[in-house]
Amino acid sequence: MPVKGVYLTADCYSVCLSHALTTEKEEIMGLLIGEACLLILQSTLQCTSVIFVLFKLQGCGYMSDPRHI
Repeated sequence: MPVKGVYLTADCYSVCLSHALTTEKEEIMGLLIGEACLLILQSTLQCTSVIFVLFKLQGCGYMSDPRHI
């Protein structure tokens, strides 16, 4: 079943945004943890995902993103 929407908690969103903006010339990685939820909306079953934990990972080589050279 395809996911119809992804929801992030406010804390996860602010960490993702600040991490992306502070490492603009490096590739970034992270791990998002959440759960898939089945909702019944207007008599149809829909799958959504809720992200509530974020682990940001530092690159070991600090290599630049080649798109920003």
